[in-house]
Amino acid sequence: VLSSSGHNIHGINDSDNYAFEHGDYDANVAYAQSKTANIYMANEIERRYGAKHLHATSVHPGIISTGLTRHMPPDAFKGMEHIYPTMKSVEQGAATTVWAAVGEAWKHDGGRYLADCDVAKPSVGGEDKMITPTYAPYAYDVEKAARLWKDSLKLVGLEDDE
Repeated sequence: VLSSSGHNIHGINDSDNYAFEHGDYDANVAYAQSKTANIYMANEIERRYGAKHLHATSVHPGIISTGLTRHMPPDAFKGMEHIYPTMKSVEQGAATTVWAAVGEAWKHDGGRYLADCDVAKPSVGGEDKMITPTYAPYAYDVEKAARLWKDSLKLVGLEDDE
């Protein structure tokens, strides 16, 4: 499941505020929350189905130099010039995702946040939250992952299989 170091910026909203019904919408916070949600979903898939040989990992590919940014307003990157030296090529960015998909290490295991072709380390604080290959303290919050799973099922009209 593709995530991002951006998850370090924010956890997920409360159940009644996933779509920012309470307060102003902030695109950066929404992005960060979606990346935290991706980690939670991978972790919950592993918790629920890992024993049945269905595994999921979450992957931070790095900040990749693609053409995607040409569709964003110029001011979207104001104040973020420091990330340019850390940007990866498309091939470098794909490396961790490919490793997660075909690596022997992940054939029988999951529920990890991967970055730079390794299992990421926890954040110690003070890192730049946009470029750090570490994970936030809340990334492995079992209760929030379970809540997001159940809320997601409810939102799409499905029953829980547990």
